[in-house]
Amino acid sequence: MNERSKSSKKEKALRVVVTVLILGVLLYIVQLLYLLRADSPRGFVLPEGNIAAGKAAFVELGCIQCHTVRDISLPSPEKAPAEGLIELGGTQRLAKTYGQLVTSIMHPSAELHHAEGRYTDSNGASRMPNYQSQMTVEQLVDIVRFLQEHYNVFVPDYDPGYYYTPYGYYPTPLSGQ
Repeated sequence: MNERSKSSKKEKALRVVVTVLILGVLLYIVQLLYLLRADSPRGFVLPEGNIAAGKAAFVELGCIQCHTVRDISLPSPEKAPAEGLIELGGTQRLAKTYGQLVTSIMHPSAELHHAEGRYTDSNGASRMPNYQSQMTVEQLVDIVRFLQEHYNVFVPDYDPGYYYTPYGYYPTPLSGQ
């Protein structure tokens, strides 16, 4: 092999390395821009809210017609739903994040479990009324603060067959489950 062909191979290898590095940096920048975009939950922050005002708004807006809150004394509903009251709060394996609570209130059909029909109407939408035009932002913030105080997240013992996220636990790819 002559000196010229060795130099040519080195140049090709260097070009490949530089190309891979540039692509890696570009992918990193794209991912960073995706995470920082305006509709990302990371950019979503509301004021802290007031627990007492949240409890009052929960009652005032009629949430007590369908919901109870664990370990909280609330007025009795005027007419309890045929399926029974849905209890909020308590100990769970899944975190109820600020964003999940806001979404559950403002767009209740978004994370609805359609398998359990008691929460849905004949069209598959949430039975929960639409509060978008009935609730102030202050009421929303206060209700979310009130509800967050009543959720306790239970972290189960570590199981190497699963990986855990704030939103649930899933089988690891190697666990075969």
